Amino acid sequence: MILKNGMNKMDMKSTLPAPANATRPTHRSFDQADRLGEGDALNRAMAQSTRKWADAGMFGADTEPEAEGPPVPSRSPQGPSNQNTRMDAFRKAVGSRYKHCSLDNFCCDHAGQREVVELLRGYIAAWEDHRRHGRGIMAIGGVGGGKDHLLVATAREIIQEHGVAVRWVSGPQLFSAARVHMGRDEAGWLSDYFYPPVLILSDPLPPLGGLTDHQAATVQLIVDERYRNRRPTWVTLNCKDSSEADKRMGASIVDRLTADALIVKCDWPSYRRPLD
Repeated sequence: MILKNGMNKMDMKSTLPAPANATRPTHRSFDQADRLGEGDALNRAMAQSTRKWADAGMFGADTEPEAEGPPVPSRSPQGPSNQNTRMDAFRKAVGSRYKHCSLDNFCCDHAGQREVVELLRGYIAAWEDHRRHGRGIMAIGGVGGGKDHLLVATAREIIQEHGVAVRWVSGPQLFSAARVHMGRDEAGWLSDYFYPPVLILSDPLPPLGGLTDHQAATVQLIVDERYRNRRPTWVTLNCKDSSEADKRMGASIVDRLTADALIVKCDWPSYRRPLD
């Protein structure tokens, strides 16, 4: 089943009030979010982040921050070397297992898989429009369905065809870094996730349960900053439907991630387990 343009279309339950036991940010998590994004410290860190990204050639003529963000003081020209830099950085981030992922080599022997691939090809073809409007992608479904393969493959084509910088980070990596930076330089560290033209957040949910207060505040700040400035965020979630996503991740985060996004539901069996 393939759905798009909003999580509310993923299943009929999504228009109902959230379950009584749904995970919601507490007063503590809002306090944490305020502390992480406090005043001039965040603005200085964001300006430093834009300079770093620009000097590394990760912004191009059509991918630098919008006017409402801090100005980018320098910019590297587009070109093959710049494109190669971005592809090398992306491959290093995703690791050797996903190095050669493509939409062409995604195994399509189960109902719905080919349709998912065609939807992602359509997203690539209309990339400039999606970029301008900040439309992201959510791949949702059970474990082992190839969600990361699909988004990595889509990213590789975006980089190859449009020279766009894509940053990839897994949930465990993100939250490990969040613990290291807790209470010191949090604003500067978080701002590195604000400006990539595309951010892929792979599997941010723990194997069991939902996000902690600090994890939810961290994700909320990143997602909200990108949402407000129309920078596409792609995410993979090991959830069966929107009700589970709301409960484990928080409805406000899911709402921003799915706003006008392409949503693909990967509801086929795991590749990692033999079929019965």
